Parts: sequence; structure tokens; C-alpha cells
Amino acid sequence: MKAKISVLLTICIVLSALAALPAAAADRPFTDVTEGTWYYESVIWCRDNGYMTGTSATQFEPDAVMSRAMIVQVLWAAGGKPQPKTDAGFEDVGSDAWYADAVAWAAGEGIVAGVGDGLFLPEAPLTREQFVQILRRYFEYAGVDVSYNGGKAFDAFADGGDASFWAKESLEWAAENDVISGVGTTDGAPRLLPGGTVTRAQAAVFLRAALEKNLGGAYPVGSLTLGGTDISEFTIVYSDDLSSTVKLHENMKQSAEFLADGIKRACGVELPVYKDDELPAVKGAYEILVGITDREAAGLVSVDRAGFRNQAYIYEMKGNYLVLTCPEEKPGAAKAVAQFLEDVCGVTYYGNGLYTCKSIANASIADGVRAAKEASFDNVVNSADGGDDQFLGTLSGDDAMLNLSHSLPVLGCAGCEYGDYPGSDHHIHHYLSSDPCLSDPDVIDTIIANVRKILDNRIGDRKDMHVMVHVSQSDSAKYCRCQHCSDIYRLWGRGATYVQIITYVNDALKDEYPNVTYVGYACDHSAKRPKTADEISDANYAAFLAKYGDLKYVPAKDITPPENSLIFLKTDTMCTSHEMYDEDCELNREYIERAEGWCKVYGTIYFNNFTGSRTCEHNPFPDVMNLPSTYAFFAQYENFKGFRTFAFNSDTDFPGLRTFLIARLAWDANMSDEEYTALIDSYLKAKYGPGWTYLREIIDTEERLSSANHWWTYRLSGDNWDQIISREQWSENGELDRCLALCAKAAELCDTPEQEKAVAATTVPLEYVECRMAYAEYKDSGAEQSRAVFTGLTDALNAKLRSLGLAYIQNWPGTENPDNWVFDTD
Repeated sequence: MKAKISVLLTICIVLSALAALPAAAADRPFTDVTEGTWYYESVIWCRDNGYMTGTSATQFEPDAVMSRAMIVQVLWAAGGKPQPKTDAGFEDVGSDAWYADAVAWAAGEGIVAGVGDGLFLPEAPLTREQFVQILRRYFEYAGVDVSYNGGKAFDAFADGGDASFWAKESLEWAAENDVISGVGTTDGAPRLLPGGTVTRAQAAVFLRAALEKNLGGAYPVGSLTLGGTDISEFTIVYSDDLSSTVKLHENMKQSAEFLADGIKRACGVELPVYKDDELPAVKGAYEILVGITDREAAGLVSVDRAGFRNQAYIYEMKGNYLVLTCPEEKPGAAKAVAQFLEDVCGVTYYGNGLYTCKSIANASIADGVRAAKEASFDNVVNSADGGDDQFLGTLSGDDAMLNLSHSLPVLGCAGCEYGDYPGSDHHIHHYLSSDPCLSDPDVIDTIIANVRKILDNRIGDRKDMHVMVHVSQSDSAKYCRCQHCSDIYRLWGRGATYVQIITYVNDALKDEYPNVTYVGYACDHSAKRPKTADEISDANYAAFLAKYGDLKYVPAKDITPPENSLIFLKTDTMCTSHEMYDEDCELNREYIERAEGWCKVYGTIYFNNFTGSRTCEHNPFPDVMNLPSTYAFFAQYENFKGFRTFAFNSDTDFPGLRTFLIARLAWDANMSDEEYTALIDSYLKAKYGPGWTYLREIIDTEERLSSANHWWTYRLSGDNWDQIISREQWSENGELDRCLALCAKAAELCDTPEQEKAVAATTVPLEYVECRMAYAEYKDSGAEQSRAVFTGLTDALNAKLRSLGLAYIQNWPGTENPDNWVFDTD
């Protein structure tokens, strides 16, 4: 790609008033411009910087059509309203018209030339191609380099051929520099609509994009000031001091280094990074403080952290300090760093080393500006692809997790040292196998002893440390069926023993380890919540006591677990292809009932969500558009305070996109549809390049087709691949062939080898389906030609998998049923 456009002093002065933070803007009086709309920030930006005003004191009229006179007036104002050299010279521009000076100036500088026959048509609607033509000429007038590198971005538009010959070069420039975007798609290709009219809202968006894009010289950001002081004067200072009474924080050094890297990407300035005890605190020093540093203890800076219930981030400019931090005892500084870089410096991070940098002439944060936000959930672990990346905006968890889930078979074994992760044949024999008897006193004592060993081994003398310990069942449906356990099941329900064991463990260890959280699991045979005390008759409980009341461990009638416990609720029966509140989806109606039932038992619940498939990883999994419904559903309940997300796919099926989206939903589970769609589009564009709209259409197509079915990714395997999208659906109207063609078009528009590889990986699920359908045709017909098609497609798919470094089919015999394919890596 070409070098960034450099800007002369003229444009720098025009943009010097730019406030990077929406929070720093003045009041926003337009009653017809609603926050959250696609044009909101651009309208406010243009208003705050004096480029566009309202049509009245309170109205902007975003949907009103922009006239030719209006755009000239806007650019004249942006240039400081210079004195025209001559009269306008157009028959239809009177000397007393409100736009007369603007048109005269633009004509005199060669920015406009009229429409012929001595006319300017000032009141005529402005077309999109006219807009970019006028805008490009304005930049040429201002001394801005408007060269561009070919027209590949323009070629992505389906209707580029409709552009007027005189506007083609300007449209190519505008497309490459993101000045103008598409309006819908045709077969995956964005539509340019060169002759379409420009609304006032669109004009604000285009104008902001034009003035911000590529205006930073060698780096995207021309200058960066913090509280009025140039960024080069600052030093980054962090603290990673963790006391035994404070919950586990994320790596503050990593956060500080990430910040330094982001600032360098934005403006080229390399800032030194120090741990606070390595650099003495000096009054008046210009510093960026990451986390809770000793500068606060020394009284040099104070931060108000009050009022946050959940995980939160804070960034604030206070005199000579920029503070990027979090509430006490909770992580969030990494999010503060990432959000500051995005909000102020225009650096957006998508995970796995993928960035975009927006060009800004003068980025700044003013003294006194504070941004603070609370997450939608208290605790988040996003274990999808790249999910351990704290800068995605995911929360890695504010407690130390000492052991893995499904640990109960190991905890119940007296021969398993520490009851820890399977590391020997003996451990493996128990892990993910049948659960022990949870009514046998000896087994209960063993579980308590093993939990104590885990705590002793992992935290030693730091007995007041906040940690989590799994006391949860295996992932198997095998459970104890002895008479004692069966009587418990009949009285309280199948999951009762798994809730009660946590109470036994806590009662035994709470005095010694007061800040331990014990974690249970609800899935498979314990999916339904146990009965509460008011649902059990006194007579039935008395009968139970008469039979078992003399034993060492006797369940109380109310088996509600202790407050220092939580349960992971698996989304194993939730329908992936329908929104949670879809009245026609029986699976989701049943799941809502199940989730609300667990709220009667546990005060703290985490939902355990899966996106992508555990066993059928090459199949398409349309699991993008319904994610907001899932997270908004859980966020509405006070009991649901966290989640853990797993993804099993490789790069073949947009796992990075889902990870990024889930990370953002962790902080705003109720974001608007417009905001969510913008996130999808921004990621696809950053990852896949100019052809991203074709991939967006594939996502939309797969979501549409799969919505006719009911399925959940974790349960799918090779032999039921078409439960998501059936053979008939893929064949009807040539849907599969069309999606494959869209992938090919996206590949043609790639700018870099990285984009080419990413697009190639997205074709794998479609080619897998193609092989599946070819095999079905071969089995139906038995024809040699059909067999040859199947083997040819499979050989090609396997070669692609190998070339991309993905799991490929091991020992491929040529005609093997895809149900029996075994995928592995070298």
C-alpha cells in the first residue's frame, strides 16, 4: 500500500481543534441525531470542529439531501473562509446568495467547474461521485498528495462501471483511502452508487473520513498530545505488586509494553517503560501510569475508583499524569490501555497481532478527561482462538484457578496425588470417566483431603488468597447408582449430590481457607437444578433422615450451596441458530426455563458457552449473528456474573472474529445492532482486505440457511454434519457454488500474502461440504464418474489443508467415507 498522505500546515491548522474523545466534546443539542446510529460520531465531530452546523438550533436533518452549494460551503468553511479571487461566474449563482462567496472561491481555485452552459446548479442534489471529485480537488488545492496505488479497492465495487469517466480517478482514490464506502451488496460485492445522492449524514461521515484518513505523514497520527504536552515528554510506569489479599491481576508489564508498542504504531514515538520501584517518583514528571502505581501512594496523583460493581477500566488525564487503571482488586488496566489506544490514538487491536491504525492529524486527550466503563460480567474467560490475549478486551479472570474442571473423579481417588490434572496413566483412568459415589463418607473425606492438598501445594502459607477450585463432575454421563445416591436423586434431583459436595468441602476448609471459591458444573445428567427446600415435603425428608440420619455426612433439606461457590452452567441444550427469545425455538424456551431454575439455587452462576465444533471442525458453523442475543440474555440476570467461552475450530471458520466479538460483548452485552455490525465489518476488512464484503455475504448466507434448523455445535460430529445446513439447502438455488464463487472473488482482491492465506482458510469449510455432497452423490449413484469427482475434490482439500498448516486427513485411502476421516497435524 502507498505511503500515508502528508499534510501541509493548512490542513494541520484546520484540524488542530480535533478532540479525540467524544467525552471531551461540547454539549450535543441535535434532537434528531441519536447516539448509537452509524453517523452519530461523525455528525458530532463535524459540528465540534466547525465543518457542518445544524439546519436549526436543535435539528441536523441527517436524512436531508446535501446540495452542491452545501458541500462547497462546508469546504470553504474548513479552509477558513478565504476571500474569493473573482466572482463565481455562474449564471445561476447570484451575488447575494448565501453560498455566493463559497462558490466563487471554489471556482477560482479550480475545485469546482460547474455543469456546463455557465451553470453550477447550486440547489441540485449532490451525487456521490461529485462529492469525491470536489473533495479530491479540494485536497489538491490544500497541497495534499492525492496519489494512490492502483484501483483494487475500487474494483471491489459491483457497479464501478456506472461511474462517469471524469470521476473514476477520484473514486479510485476515495475507495483506496476509505473516504467512501459501499451501500449494500450485490452478490457479495459492495455497491458504489456513483450517481446516488448524498444525505447530510453521509456527507458528515465522508468528510470526517477524508479529513482523518491518511493525514499523519509517515505515521497515522501526525501529533499526539496528553493534557497539552507532546507525547515524547512522557515515560510509561507500571506496577505489578500483588499482595496475598488482592485478587490476581493481569500482567501489568505486558500492558505497559503493549501501550508503548501502540503509541509507536500511531505516531512513531518510542517511550521508555519502567516498573514504579525502578524509577523514583518525582513531582512534575510527565508519566503514563499503568495499573495502581506507587505514585498514588505518594500522593502525586489520585484516582476515584468508587462505584464500580463489576470489572471496569478507567483512563483519565490528570495534570501531568495519564492514568490507565482499574478498580481495586480487579483487573482492567489492560482494557484501559487497549481502549485508550483505540479511542484517542485510533489503534484498534483485533487479537493475534492484527491491528488497524486510523489516521488522525492531531490526536489528543485534554486535562480532566476521564473515561470509565463497567463490564457486563464480573468474570470472563474467553478460551476461543486468541482468548488468552488480555488486550482483546476479555477478562482473564480475577481469581487464580488452581485445577481444571471435570476433576471430581480424580478428587475422589485416594491414590491420585493432589487430585490434579491427569499426568499419569492412573490419573487418566479417572479423568473424564465415571463419577465417584458422593454419599459415601470415605469418598467425601478423600475429596476434602485432596482439595486441601491442592490448596497447600499451590498457595502454601497465603491462606487468605482469593482462588478458585473446581469440585465438579466428569464430562461423562456415568454417575453413581447406589441405593443411597438414588434416594438422594429421588428426593432432590439428579444434580443434588454435586451441589451438596461443595457444602461439605467448604464446611471442612472455610476456617483455614476463607477466600476460596468452590466451582461446580451443570451439564449432561446434572443439567437440571435440584429441588429447593420448599419443594420437598417434611414427611419425605423425615423418611430420608430416618434411613440415613446417623451417617457422617447428611444433606440438609435446603441444599443451597455456600455463598463462596459458583456453578458453570453449560449451554449444551441451547440452540445456536436461533436467538434466545425466538418464540418458535423450543430448545431455547426450554433452556431459559433451565437457566432461571438454577438462579433459585446459586447466587453466582457462570455460563459455559461453546462457539465452533469440538468434533467436526472443518464444517461451516454459522455462529456470529446470534451471539448478542446469548450474551444479552445472561447479562439481564443478577445471578449470572461471568462466562467461559470455548472455540474448537482453527482459522477455517472465523474463530478470530467470534473471539473479538465475544470480547466486546463482555463489556457491552447490550450493544446496538449497528454497533455489532460495525464490529463485524471492521474485523473482516482488517483481516481479509478489499474483498471482505464477499466473506460477509458468506456469513450472512450460512446464518440464513442454518436458521431453518435447530442445532448446537458441541454435539455435532462428522456423520451429522448436515444438521446445520442440509444437502438440500446447499443445493437449492446453487447456494454452495455461489459461496465458493464469493470466496474466489475475495481472493482476487487480496493485497497481501497474509490476506490470501486468511481467505484461503475460509474456503476450507465450504470445500469440506463440497466433498461431503460429492460423496453422497457417489453413494447414491455408484457411478465411477461420481467417485472420481469425490476423490479429486478430497485430494484438493487435503493438499490445501497441508499447505495452510491445518489439520489434514491422515492416511487418506481415496474412497473413505468422510465419517471416518481422522484429522491430524504433522
